[in-house]
Amino acid sequence: GLAPGTTNITLTTKSGATATCKVTVIKDTITLSKTSIDILGGSSDGSIPGVAGEITYKINNPKSVVKKCTVESLEEGNKEVVKAEVVKGETDGNNNLTGTIKLTGITPGKATVTLTSRYGGSATCTVTVVRLPEEVIMTTKEITVGIDDSKNAHVTILPEDTTNKNLKWESSDEKVAVVNASSGRVIGVGVGTATITGTTEE
Repeated sequence: GLAPGTTNITLTTKSGATATCKVTVIKDTITLSKTSIDILGGSSDGSIPGVAGEITYKINNPKSVVKKCTVESLEEGNKEVVKAEVVKGETDGNNNLTGTIKLTGITPGKATVTLTSRYGGSATCTVTVVRLPEEVIMTTKEITVGIDDSKNAHVTILPEDTTNKNLKWESSDEKVAVVNASSGRVIGVGVGTATITGTTEE
């Protein structure tokens, strides 16, 4: 079929006899519950599996089936980002074929999941897999500054492929030292001792 519609194909013999066949070409429409989704990947050492997410699909033809589900990594080296598994669909009350695509995060990054149906329907969802921080190590153990002087506090966030490494910085005593909430730069404002704390956003 080239396009949806109906046409007649007629066969004519040399003697003039004819036979006609009516041909109907149909095309599915697939609707996904989400065109983009964020899910969590597993721990860096593999001890904690990725968190499963899911999207639902609807095909406007109860006689259709899912032909294939294709995952395409958008990352360098075509690394595996997410696994996708299609759950067999069933007909709903509106005569649509509905089902679920289960997603499991593998490594941080982006990938597309494309669903294709028997009669030419297609729909794509972009999946972003994120890695949460597992450990924050304060590499700057102690800072000494004068009044109106400043220095940066430094940390190491593990694993290295953590998606969001932003920290929120706080000072225990802003009469002694203040800290830039986003950069971690500490400024001395008075004599004394204060504790500087960095907390991950996720």
